[in-house]
Amino acid sequence: MLADQAIIDANMIQVYEKCDPDEFQCRVGECVLDVYVCDGQRDCTNGQDEAKCDSNGGLERFTKRGRRRLESKYLQRMLDSSVRACAGYCLKADGFVCRSFNYHAGKRLCTLSEGNVGTLGALSGDEPQWDYYELTSESVDCDDRLRCPSGKCLRDDQLCDGKNDCGGDDGLDERLCSISPNLRIRLVGGNGDNEGRVEIKAFNFGYGGICDDGFGLDEASVICRQLGFDLGAKEAVLNSQFGSGQGDILLDELSCEGDESDLLNCNFAPWRKHDCSDKEWAGVVCKQEQQECRRDEVRTRCTTTSQLGGRRRHPGSCCWYRQASAYRLALTLATGFKVFSPTGSNGALSQNVVMSVLLFSVKHTHFIIQTLGMAM
Repeated sequence: MLADQAIIDANMIQVYEKCDPDEFQCRVGECVLDVYVCDGQRDCTNGQDEAKCDSNGGLERFTKRGRRRLESKYLQRMLDSSVRACAGYCLKADGFVCRSFNYHAGKRLCTLSEGNVGTLGALSGDEPQWDYYELTSESVDCDDRLRCPSGKCLRDDQLCDGKNDCGGDDGLDERLCSISPNLRIRLVGGNGDNEGRVEIKAFNFGYGGICDDGFGLDEASVICRQLGFDLGAKEAVLNSQFGSGQGDILLDELSCEGDESDLLNCNFAPWRKHDCSDKEWAGVVCKQEQQECRRDEVRTRCTTTSQLGGRRRHPGSCCWYRQASAYRLALTLATGFKVFSPTGSNGALSQNVVMSVLLFSVKHTHFIIQTLGMAM
């Protein structure tokens, strides 16, 4: 019995003392994360995490540009780190390919990015506290014909494609083109002029479609606004629900932020290159201004919320239930909270009204009932 217990205890100790796959074993019973190995700081009590390290920790594999910073979204940020440690973090990045990092010496801060100058071209001007380090093996080089003033490298099919891929005001990749895209958009197959499958015409191509791969409300809203529907899209329609056209698919992998003023400002695959069938034509249903309000409604200016945050006021007008104005007045006076949209499209109380009601005190109840009664 005692022997069996000893074997069990030994096995338990062995399992307990084993480090996880993403850890480094300093000694029996002590582990640190792999990213702390050779970061220039002693994390193991016995110093083994720094015992067999190159003097630069891999920093020699990076090309430095002093007083510059890559202006892009970072994927990881590391605090209280040496520049050597940051190089190690980039080389051991998990879940993405780290191609560069920015380092702030004063704050001992670094940010890791999967982009670099050749892919993004977003290098800042003079910034004394920052240095930019690019993994040399991941650097992108191109001839002058494909290089933007920012250093970004383009593909051949990005030249004269109608999109300002270089960015900035010069639009160098679109400046010396013999033909412009002259983009046209129309909706076909719907029950009204605000809906249908999207057909586009550009360059010398005939009218064709947009593949619905990745097509959503952001892309649909850009199309609707470009067609004159200022309120954007009500729905992105997929799977050729409005039918497929006679032409070819002209754009695939369309990706918009939602606030672009022109479809050509979005990202997309090269023209006419796609893997889509006739059952993948994208369509839209655009929001329309309400021309006449019902007797139980009042006209107000339209306001929508963008996915990037904030509220955006449109030039059109919308109809709200008359009860909505009464609810808004009563709740604002009673709670001190200004209620912008107390009802939904069906007149039901929305969540912000319910939250405001929870803040009522009993002494306001009679006043609210009086106010609502006057409006009804």
